[in-house]
Amino acid sequence: MVTHCDYNYLPRALVLIQSIAKNSSDYLVVLVCHDEKSFLIMEERAIQNVKLIKLSEIEGYFEELSNKKLLIEPLEYIFLITPFIIKFCLEAFSLENIAYVDSDICFFNKIDSIFDEVQYSDVGITSHNFPSNLNHLAVNGKFNVGVVFFRNTDNGNRILSWWADRCLESTSIESDSPDVFGDQKYLDLFSRIYPDTHVYKNLGINAAPWNCHDVTLDKNGRVYVKGNELICFHFSGLKASGKKFIAGYHRYNVRPKATIKSSIYLPYVRQLYATNENLNIKGDYLKPRIKIISWIRALLFSDFLFISK
Repeated sequence: MVTHCDYNYLPRALVLIQSIAKNSSDYLVVLVCHDEKSFLIMEERAIQNVKLIKLSEIEGYFEELSNKKLLIEPLEYIFLITPFIIKFCLEAFSLENIAYVDSDICFFNKIDSIFDEVQYSDVGITSHNFPSNLNHLAVNGKFNVGVVFFRNTDNGNRILSWWADRCLESTSIESDSPDVFGDQKYLDLFSRIYPDTHVYKNLGINAAPWNCHDVTLDKNGRVYVKGNELICFHFSGLKASGKKFIAGYHRYNVRPKATIKSSIYLPYVRQLYATNENLNIKGDYLKPRIKIISWIRALLFSDFLFISK
């Protein structure tokens, strides 16, 4: 697996890595560090089964990245580098396949499902799985980049290279083109180019605030999303200010159920806070940057969490 982050997102990446280690005995995580500070912290920790790569190394491998970096906004560049990071890993390490996961994802179950479900397909992507009241959001992409799979084959590399080329053209979120929204809208076209693109059917893979509005628990405490056991959750939109957190459901006008907060969010934010304390991160994570309007909406939708000592 591969993910990437900067210094401020390092606690989330570490929680991701810890969750992978907890749910797999045979794994390799490639962590691409955006800056020297995060690289040195991770290098000092020397975590088993984690391969560290500096983003600058990938920028040296793909010269077009450095050229484009000077011309676009930082957020657009973050979107741009994802397919190139995947390409680098497949080529530099001669991997048979790879799964990319966003650094704000956490595994609650075995990671094998990410690889097993695709079976013989060379590409795997996850749908946003929007409920009917959020279908209008599909204009920004039916699929989400939070979890994507590529096999190191002709088909896999062809789609990956096509995606990278499109991202070089634009990763704007304000484009006039109906085919462009960050790096994710391009995923809508994967199946046209490669009809055997696999769309994950397990709704417990890349569950997120935009599609997971209720969960059930079995007698052993296992979490299920619409009958599918939760594999990994995407904590997109989670905001932190010390021990205060906003989950991000209010952005979709959704009030998260108590079971979601207790079985998914609380374990995550506790581990995130502890990891941040252990790292002694002094970046954006601890700054009280949550806007008052966000707190008001979070209160209206009961979309907040506090953790005690």
